[in-house]
Amino acid sequence: MRSVDEPPQGSQPLMAGGGVRALGDLPEPVRALLARERRGVMTTLNPDGSGHSVPVVFVVIGDEIVSPIDNKPKSGRKLQRLSNIERDDRVTLLVDHWDEDWTRLAWVMVRAHAAVDAGAPHELTTALHARYPQYTPDEQPDTWIRMRPAKLTWWTWE
Repeated sequence: MRSVDEPPQGSQPLMAGGGVRALGDLPEPVRALLARERRGVMTTLNPDGSGHSVPVVFVVIGDEIVSPIDNKPKSGRKLQRLSNIERDDRVTLLVDHWDEDWTRLAWVMVRAHAAVDAGAPHELTTALHARYPQYTPDEQPDTWIRMRPAKLTWWTWE
């Protein structure tokens, strides 16, 4: 007789997931996912408590995840995500890998506290250019969002 924790014979393996509190504690395959995937979806909290989700680019620098607010054309108003972070610093960043072969699916969710900073340190512009050639080495984002992870969870098929 098989245990309730064992998959039936011939079935797919149990899905793997986990959680940690710091970027440095992530298993290598999850770190590789963050390094490989080029965009994430960041959710901030609107004043009414609803989520405001936008696609973002990001880089991991030390124990933080950083997302630039670049010079692409915007509406001219202050971005909602910036207003939201200034009011409530809780954010979630979801980075996933999609594939038609579902055994290749994976995601990592980063719950973090964020801060909005003006100007960009050299380390950020260098990391942005290395990851996204669209950012020239001398391009400085006007504003950037620093995310300090508080909880990281992930799931992969394998």
